[in-house]
Amino acid sequence: MNKILLIALISTLFFGCKSKKKITSTPAEKEYSTQKSIDFEDIKNASQLVESSESIDFRWVRMSGTIKSPQSPMPINTTIKMKKDSIVWGFANVFVEVGRLLINNDSGVMINRLGSEYIVMNKKDLGDLIGRDDFSLFNAQELILGQLPSTINSSYNFNRKDTTIELSFTNGSFKETMTVGRNRNLYKYTAEKNNGERVEISYGNFISINSKLFPTTINMITKGRGNYEISISNINYSFNETDAVAFTIPSGFKKKNR
Repeated sequence: MNKILLIALISTLFFGCKSKKKITSTPAEKEYSTQKSIDFEDIKNASQLVESSESIDFRWVRMSGTIKSPQSPMPINTTIKMKKDSIVWGFANVFVEVGRLLINNDSGVMINRLGSEYIVMNKKDLGDLIGRDDFSLFNAQELILGQLPSTINSSYNFNRKDTTIELSFTNGSFKETMTVGRNRNLYKYTAEKNNGERVEISYGNFISINSKLFPTTINMITKGRGNYEISISNINYSFNETDAVAFTIPSGFKKKNR
């Protein structure tokens, strides 16, 4: 239950908005009518792709959705709030609250209310959850929102398809690939280590919010430390300024190793 709860809470980082304008989720979707500094067809490399993309801009974002997984006997309702490049807070409930999560730039804490225990995660633990050797909170937030990571540079291999661009990066122990649409949104993200650990995320059913596309369905598969399949649907987004949320470890809860 601890691993399912942990994955579910991390997965609360994937949700969508209160806009009603739907856009098809296939790579053949029509180009959304926003002005880009470089036309999609004129992009020649990964650096130009990033330069032509508008970075996601928010102070706070609140998201909610429903998680389903073969490893969970029933759907899990989740809510998350994020402050840009600062904090991620979320909770999961099945009739009652079962867990709560807090992540900042270098650590995280998960509370398991069913087991009266909590888990502390360091930066490496957080990187493992998204299949990376490193961890950047803002890059994780971009990934959560299905946006092109702003850290992409000329070291990424560039491969143009008919209506998408594929990017890939490999070092000695890690490979990262992603499929990007003409609106600079992510369709797919994969991170894989040489030891076989792998995270694969697919995004779909996009909606438009302030000239950006955001997914309302996300599917995630993890392999290695644990094999999980998670589907998040009915994602709702609200980009409103808000105060921080309280997070305390209840008295009497025991610390459990990751």
